[in-house]
Amino acid sequence: MPPPSSSRPASRARGLLIREVIRPESARAIRSLAMEEPSVQGVGHVLSMYIDPDEILVDLNFKESTATGDAADAIAGLG
Repeated sequence: MPPPSSSRPASRARGLLIREVIRPESARAIRSLAMEEPSVQGVGHVLSMYIDPDEILVDLNFKESTATGDAADAIAGLG
């Protein structure tokens, strides 16, 4: 039977979840970039989640007339 795994990776993940936050100036820049998209009506929360060090979660509100494909293109354009 293998020895119990170290709690170090769990501590690191917990630290990332608790301490790693998006800087306010980064959130403002992301919000501004998103609002440049003609189909974006508004931007809600800009959150950092430990999905990947280079990924964030952004709450985008699209105009009601925006087709799904156009919304997908707008999202892809932000990356």
